[in-house]
Amino acid sequence: QLWVKILAKFRSFIIFSPEKLEISGVEYCSILPTDKEYIRKYIEGYYSRYHKELHHKVVEALVNRTEHLKTDKKEWLDVALYWILNLGKDDFKMISDMPQPNEEDKIESYFIELVNGFSDDICQMMKELVKKSEEVFGSSISEALNYIATSRFGLRDSDLELLLDSDWDYINFSRFRMWFAPFLKESYGDKRWNF
Repeated sequence: QLWVKILAKFRSFIIFSPEKLEISGVEYCSILPTDKEYIRKYIEGYYSRYHKELHHKVVEALVNRTEHLKTDKKEWLDVALYWILNLGKDDFKMISDMPQPNEEDKIESYFIELVNGFSDDICQMMKELVKKSEEVFGSSISEALNYIATSRFGLRDSDLELLLDSDWDYINFSRFRMWFAPFLKESYGDKRWNF
């Protein structure tokens, strides 16, 4: 809020927030995070960035799950959407094993089961996402994540190379960075990675 106050002196803002901010120079648009239409538009916007679309029943399942969460609605939704977007070979095997007669119904049923099976706890979901990434990239990814998470200003690729030694794989980590792109950010102009 302090930064917005300072920046509002030089720029005009439109802020979408569940709480009203009394700051001059800021236009306030009230959108509650529990509003179903807002959640629906957020999901559509998220997937349109990747030129994809979710079946309306899956969107409804996500909306209903998000609406009843106590906290961390946006964070939970970000992880859930990212999870669905990045299915692995095990997911595709499970889709093909679904009992429905046609492919579209199999995919829809699997996604709805997946959404309903997600934990309400954002920390638990992130742990499961890390576990899933280990299956794709190997166990050194968990170590890399731990080093990044505990670093104060983030780590460069060369820092991770020193820390992980023989487990380090530059190409693997580049793929991992793309995989975790919504959760990692590059800062300081010298390619330090942090959450």
